[in-house]
Amino acid sequence: MIVTVQGTRKGLNHANELLAALSVMGYALEQKKTLILQFTNKTDDSVENLLIGKKLRNESLITDTSIPDVSIGMDPLVAKTSGYDDKTFSQTTKALVLTKKTNLFDVAYISRKESFEEELMSKEVDLAKKGEQAGVIENLLQGADSVYDIVYVLVPSDNRNLAKTLLSFADVSIVCVKQGHAENYIKAEDSTAKEIIVAGDFDFGSSYNSKVMAKIYGVSTIFGLIHNVGFKDACIDGVVLNWINAQRQCGKTDPSYDLIHNIELLYNTVVGNKGKKKADVDLDELPKLERENEFIRTWEPANYDVVCVVKKTGLFKKKTDETITLVPVINSNDSSREPEDVK
Repeated sequence: MIVTVQGTRKGLNHANELLAALSVMGYALEQKKTLILQFTNKTDDSVENLLIGKKLRNESLITDTSIPDVSIGMDPLVAKTSGYDDKTFSQTTKALVLTKKTNLFDVAYISRKESFEEELMSKEVDLAKKGEQAGVIENLLQGADSVYDIVYVLVPSDNRNLAKTLLSFADVSIVCVKQGHAENYIKAEDSTAKEIIVAGDFDFGSSYNSKVMAKIYGVSTIFGLIHNVGFKDACIDGVVLNWINAQRQCGKTDPSYDLIHNIELLYNTVVGNKGKKKADVDLDELPKLERENEFIRTWEPANYDVVCVVKKTGLFKKKTDETITLVPVINSNDSSREPEDVK
């Protein structure tokens, strides 16, 4: 399964953070072989820096950073044009977990080139001129798909040609948007991929709740990467992998519950559950799936009604006291947040 993850062209999204958190679920919940590929130019906000950045910095203390390891990552992968097998990925990717099972959870380091995207597209054009039936992107993704259960592909949000090429291979397309007004994003032409919209850094206090966002984008369900200070700190420190693993068993009263719970809901929607294949998961049928299987649940933040109690006295009923009370109102269809969760 190939799952593309993209942000919006404005860049004010959390696609990298979403991918880092979501990718952990495959191996952690179901031991699914997972690979992360990043088709973007060099940046410090790479997925590996979010997941294991602290470990990489500690490793650099005992290695000569002036001689980077160019044998692993996106650069050596796209240097090939064919022959992508399990041995290739074992040699050119970083294993994120220690296990006897090969290719369980791997990441291809982001390119060290500022012009990676342009060079890759130029290579695609050259191969086409030479009469090659498939370019490096198609061969790479098909090879990865044959080795791994889930291949996450980070799509550049400001390179339309490369983005459309990558999206054409997607089984599931995840779009990370801001919580607020609708944003434009790149879509593949004639794509059959399931499209999922995720609001990054979702805040329950915003008037742009899940129902409003769903109406804005014309979908039945909007997922959320819930705002969480602990997760933010983990991204900054580069310990997302350890943080997600430590928080996965948290209870409903834990501050991290909403974030972890909704990431798991998103994961189940992406891969399906209880024997259902990805093609059977239709976002328009989510309410039906919820009733039948109870593995996909929509969520709705608690709204608050304001009750104003005003005491008046005197001949002209001058206001002397005013009390504002916030009363939580829980949507009857909301099964992801119980009343006792609301503080």
